[in-house]
Amino acid sequence: MPTMPLSSYDTTANLNARDVSKAFYLIKKEETPFFNRIPVVAPAFNTRHIWWDDARLIRGSTVGTQYAFASPTALILASTSGLRAGSVLEIANRIYRVTSVTNATTLVVAYIGGSANDTNHIVGAVANFVGNTALEGEDYAATDYNFEIERYNLTQIFTDYVKISGTDRAVRREVNAGDLLLQISQKKLDRIYLALARACWANPLITAPTDNTTARVMGGVDAYLAANGINSTTAAAVTAAGFDDWLLSLDKAGANLTELWMNPIERGKFASGTWSNVTTTLLDSTSDSRGLYVSRYVSKYGHELTLNTDIQAPAGKIRAIKSSDVGLAPMAGRQFQIVDLDKTGDNDKKMIVGEYTLEVRNSAIAGYYAVS
Repeated sequence: MPTMPLSSYDTTANLNARDVSKAFYLIKKEETPFFNRIPVVAPAFNTRHIWWDDARLIRGSTVGTQYAFASPTALILASTSGLRAGSVLEIANRIYRVTSVTNATTLVVAYIGGSANDTNHIVGAVANFVGNTALEGEDYAATDYNFEIERYNLTQIFTDYVKISGTDRAVRREVNAGDLLLQISQKKLDRIYLALARACWANPLITAPTDNTTARVMGGVDAYLAANGINSTTAAAVTAAGFDDWLLSLDKAGANLTELWMNPIERGKFASGTWSNVTTTLLDSTSDSRGLYVSRYVSKYGHELTLNTDIQAPAGKIRAIKSSDVGLAPMAGRQFQIVDLDKTGDNDKKMIVGEYTLEVRNSAIAGYYAVS
């Protein structure tokens, strides 16, 4: 079969394309722990890849306008996010059932018990969301106020090149052509892996180009946290009180708090004597490092999170995000492949090419804490 020159980035049309995506997915580098963890998800079918975040049931809200039980036409909260008809609220030991959701702050409720009588509630009173209940024989109703939220990212083309000289092939005759190509390509795949791991954190979220004369760039985790997350944006020294309050705000929004991610330079801030609620491991003389190694943080509200570091993560932020909420999506048919280029001399030239994007799910219930 003759060599088919590569006239575009369409590797699926090139009959000499060799799929190396499995070799790429097997790479795990010590300096990319976050990227090592994220799964490969379903492929993208467009350069503007869309997914939908769920509307999560938040823990609670606060009363926005004083509630008068004598004429309870409406209950106004700071937010009705995630509530629907049938949701159950608790305010000052009184239990209410939502009969309808008017808008982003207003509910119609019915008092159903918890105390002998209903009562007034002042502005700022805490409303806890404790579940839902339905009436017998109740008919179907589409009653959620907050529906799924559309998010998008762009696909980005990653490339590198391989050149094998005629002499190189001759002096390595004991290695067959396929093994030689894989040996040489492996270093290039490692380099692409590192580039993707850095892009995963730091790439900005940009507007999609209007044509194919401008390179597309996929947005990274920090861009989605900045755009959608619950963030403490004023850089300051980390204090347990401020940090715990930030975690509590995430918890109230419905976040599942299990992981903290940061540049290694930020981890030392948890090892100071002012933090009594951290788990530390004493490293002995046989370890590569000495002293105290901080591995877990427990807030005063009971949130227990692992402390994870990644040298690729930009310094200055401590991030609360689950690695399982981030996914690497290949463009359909554009996973990493090696394709032949035109032969122009005493060498064989190859291109490694792949097109990928990142899904950062549930970024509205993740966030970062800026530190100085």
